[in-house]
Amino acid sequence: MPHANYPFWWDPINKTLETLFKTHIQHGPLAGIWANHVRLYTMEQLRETVRAAGLKIEAERRFTHHCFPFVHNLVYGLGKPLLESGLLPGGLAKAADRTTFDQNDGSLRNPVNLGLAVLNWFDRKNVMDEPPGRSTVILCIKARRPL
Repeated sequence: MPHANYPFWWDPINKTLETLFKTHIQHGPLAGIWANHVRLYTMEQLRETVRAAGLKIEAERRFTHHCFPFVHNLVYGLGKPLLESGLLPGGLAKAADRTTFDQNDGSLRNPVNLGLAVLNWFDRKNVMDEPPGRSTVILCIKARRPL
């Protein structure tokens, strides 16, 4: 689930709008973290939702703190619409499309691969379970139905 306490650099536009004006951009290329999401959760809200469904929480995780500035806007506001529109040339489209990754040679001469390498460099400090209280993009709960 998207975290209400997401890092500033993930989506600086909405973080600023939320902080100063208690609003955000919900749709379009500037929607950032809000793209395709109705709400963002705090860990407590996510716990309450899981418990209300009658599930028993087994584990919690928070991840993706370090990020390239405006990464969500670049990937989902610009990259995804370009890919889905069919406007990217063949080699770029193959590199950008998760379903054709096996057809991508990984060459850094391809601008998409170079961009991914830069994003991965920023991502290198992330761990799969960031400490509580740290801003992260994602909250995750593993839960089961009680026996």
